[in-house]
Amino acid sequence: MSTTGAARNPKQESEVAEIQSLRSQLKRLTKERLISSAVELFAKNGFRATSVGDIAKAAGTTPTTFYRYFSSKSDIARLLQDHINVDVKSTFERLDDVKRPTKQAIRGWLDQYDQMWQRNHVLCEAFWEATNTDPQLAAELVPITYRLTESMKLVQSLAEGESKTKFQTRLVLMYLLMDRLLYLVTIQQRNPNGLRMLDEFSEILRSALFPNDT
Repeated sequence: MSTTGAARNPKQESEVAEIQSLRSQLKRLTKERLISSAVELFAKNGFRATSVGDIAKAAGTTPTTFYRYFSSKSDIARLLQDHINVDVKSTFERLDDVKRPTKQAIRGWLDQYDQMWQRNHVLCEAFWEATNTDPQLAAELVPITYRLTESMKLVQSLAEGESKTKFQTRLVLMYLLMDRLLYLVTIQQRNPNGLRMLDEFSEILRSALFPNDT
């Protein structure tokens, strides 16, 4: 005689586990398709011109499904920022390897930053556009950038207080300025004026971050 709620046998348990695993994989793949489709469309058309419907269609699904995974396009913009910041953080930390902060050494580091920016600039532009449409996303930018600098040896070597805060603030300012500077230099096709701007910015960067070595 059977009883209600009887335990499943091992075969049933295995089948249930397999179904749950397949559902989990399907959800993960759907989310990944939505993200990759959004990134591709952001890069091609910009953040503002890309609708949730466009993203869903490119991913082979519907807006209803999109909203099961994300509350808005800004959620994907945050993922963009996380992706970009991996490279930004790594490049910032290369400043720790500069033994003597000469103008040439800082210029060399700026060239490395430029190379990183060239890899990410299309996504950077999409992210900046997203901050123009979402004040909350814009408000998160500076605190997140501060956190990017915290693991730097140059920062960790400073005692808590005004000097450390000032150094980190200057790094954050330089990050924001470098993005716009490299954009303008690229638009000018790296002509002599653009290259002079990079040279002068290297000196500004050195003076701001290493005033005792000037």
